Amino acid sequence: MQRNRHRGFVLVSVLWMSALLIGFLALISQNAQTNAGVAVAISSNRAEDLAIQSAMAMIRKGMIDWKMLGGEFDIGAVREAILTQPQWPQGLDFAIIPNTSKINLKHLTLSSMRSILERRKNVDAGEIDGLIQAWTDWVDADDNAMPQGAERSYYAGEGIYNMPANNFFQVPAELLFVRGYKAAFSDVDVNAVFTVYGKHQGVDFGSASRQTLQLIPGMTDETIELILTSRKTLDLSKRSELSLLLDSAVYIEVQPWIAEGAVNNIFTLAVFPASQDAPEYAYMEDIEFDPFWIGAKTLSVKPMARIGEY
Repeated sequence: MQRNRHRGFVLVSVLWMSALLIGFLALISQNAQTNAGVAVAISSNRAEDLAIQSAMAMIRKGMIDWKMLGGEFDIGAVREAILTQPQWPQGLDFAIIPNTSKINLKHLTLSSMRSILERRKNVDAGEIDGLIQAWTDWVDADDNAMPQGAERSYYAGEGIYNMPANNFFQVPAELLFVRGYKAAFSDVDVNAVFTVYGKHQGVDFGSASRQTLQLIPGMTDETIELILTSRKTLDLSKRSELSLLLDSAVYIEVQPWIAEGAVNNIFTLAVFPASQDAPEYAYMEDIEFDPFWIGAKTLSVKPMARIGEY
């Protein structure tokens, strides 16, 4: 009896997902007709740009249409459905990267940044207090330098004027202007692991990149490999799944970094050439969908940006 009930549940789930995909394909097909064949009408030097913009439009519309159908937002299913459309530009592939997969600079506490710096092999323990004070001087409203910090006089002496911002970070790359941070994160693509959008604290372990996970206290190479492999079949966005997967000591250390239940309507959309090899660079846009998912606005555009391993 229990086995039959389980089979029935699986059958209903499969039928529901099939119906959802069919409806989704119909929706984005209707909205993508105008993209078909447009590249033929333009000169070759604009063809690539037009293909990328056509792809971006299809991704944005496809994500909205999927949400309209009311199912769980499954990035893998959305991506597969969009790629199978006949209007999809040949030779291109794409990724949908949740904003919650990145560390939010605007909501990163000093203690959390200290924890990150303590893991950096190229940061001497004696430098950490100075780095934290330089961070504090950068974001605070006054021009009074802390004992080991840095304010306008320091940056002017380095030939950098109108710094620090004395405000929260506006773009992730701004972090590299803070005294000492360019060296501290010399091997990190700050645009790929940090964000300045949203209100989340911590990260979504179900979508965070390898490089992002490497910054989180408690993460070892073995634990990161376990997470990257296991999330192909497990929903590691949930604390319950992570607690069962990770060693108890590791879980206790990473628990404060888990962003479970964060509202995520901000995504990075990355378009790149289709290849069997993992892409290194992509055209990227940070997109914010409105609360009702009937429209979206572009927050930033990065024509050529590195894409991490997800």
